[in-house]
Amino acid sequence: MDEVHQTKARDSGRGDAFAQMLKSAKKTLCLTGTLINGMSSSIKELLWRTDPKSLIREGFNHKTSTVAWAKKYGVLEKVIRSSDEDEGIVTRRKKSGDQAREKPGIAPELVVNHLLHRAAFLELGDLELPLVELKEIPVFVEMDPEHMEKYREFHRELYDLCMSAYMSGSPGAFAKFIPSTINYADRPDLGAEVAVKDRGKKVLGVVYAPAFPDDYYHAKERELVCLVRENLAEDRGVVIYCNYTDSYGVHHRLKEVLETHGIEAHVLESHVSPEKRVEWLAQKEEEGAKVIICNMRLVEVGLDLLPWPTIIFYQLNYDINTVRQASRRAWRIGQTRECRVYYLVYESTQQAAQFEYCMIKRAHAMLAEGRLDRSELAKFGRDLTSSLAADIAGCLVDEGVVEKWKELAERDLDEKLELVEESKFLEVLSKAQKKLARKTLELCGLSVDEIEETEEVRRPTILELAAFLPKRRRKRVPKAPKGYRQLSLEDLLFGAGM
Repeated sequence: MDEVHQTKARDSGRGDAFAQMLKSAKKTLCLTGTLINGMSSSIKELLWRTDPKSLIREGFNHKTSTVAWAKKYGVLEKVIRSSDEDEGIVTRRKKSGDQAREKPGIAPELVVNHLLHRAAFLELGDLELPLVELKEIPVFVEMDPEHMEKYREFHRELYDLCMSAYMSGSPGAFAKFIPSTINYADRPDLGAEVAVKDRGKKVLGVVYAPAFPDDYYHAKERELVCLVRENLAEDRGVVIYCNYTDSYGVHHRLKEVLETHGIEAHVLESHVSPEKRVEWLAQKEEEGAKVIICNMRLVEVGLDLLPWPTIIFYQLNYDINTVRQASRRAWRIGQTRECRVYYLVYESTQQAAQFEYCMIKRAHAMLAEGRLDRSELAKFGRDLTSSLAADIAGCLVDEGVVEKWKELAERDLDEKLELVEESKFLEVLSKAQKKLARKTLELCGLSVDEIEETEEVRRPTILELAAFLPKRRRKRVPKAPKGYRQLSLEDLLFGAGM
């Protein structure tokens, strides 16, 4: 079962189908490149479906909640609200606790109890083949002064209103906060209007943000144009990832911006089925398309983007599995160009807080994979219990966050893997392939000395391959006895005599 991490949801059709497949098989091999997304609960349902006995022995069952699981194997956040119970001469303080929520974090016991004896972490380096260099480059962009002024005002008012609703007991108070703040930064031409409701669906307030002109190309869009032009000048294909492609239509806005600046771009729409996406990309490659724009979820698994070695995350996603998978679509076996992954982030905005949150989730995922030591986690994030929604002060990230991300990205690569610069890659790859071929022949018991190293291996033709196919033999029909003849179709249709 490939890409098994996509079956982690508890109540999903895909997860239920996976469970039924497990029941019909004696043994199962589960494959994934991103087993854990930084949350301990991201593996709970996989373990329950593949080996429920081990969880039952620990007291878990099919009704075990995320909170109960994270209490043992993860990190929980619980906010306590206090209010006056009585008023008058004697006043008592009553405390009421909100439902605890899981935060990024994985206990070492989870790895020891459920992974070490059943998981094999294979790396590209195990093939002993080199890969071309991969560079991850965060780019923090400073907003234009007028844009920043309107953004901060909108961010501050919306945060205060959402916090007030949350403290009054509305669990979904911050539901619109993150998409609204992120997209007012990326699409100021749309403006913003956000209504916040209490638990009883009563509107507590509405926060507005003015719309900018359609022909205003803000700082991040201008930076995107510069990056695309630089890579096109080196004859490098570019893929641009967005996250909010439905109501906000970020992908169509970027296509308009690029084409206004003389850059042809093609959009991979969500209505293109997974089966047709490979064909769509192959067609664009044949047409010589250099710039592709899409939602990162459309290509996160099962697709190779070799013709487009530059990837630009115009927006991020809080699901670190999606980010990690999508970032490696071009960096595959067969790639000969240096791969670059850019992350465009607005400084001092919710996007900066999102970037730092993704970094700590990536660190926890790498901890479970054995790429990082627990003692190193602290330097890759400030506070695991901080909320996803951040006030303006929480959006001020550390100056060294770019270097921290680059360091984490380097640790996310296999130590055994040989990375080669683009100019020398083909030469090094050729030597490694010959070495691997000789080793394979030795393991097969063949004499390596009998194989000429200079012998060129060519691809066989279709006719040559056909010679190895078993020939189809027609069954011999016995002849009819003397004086009789074989019935024909005409006899059956028209009743001809014999």
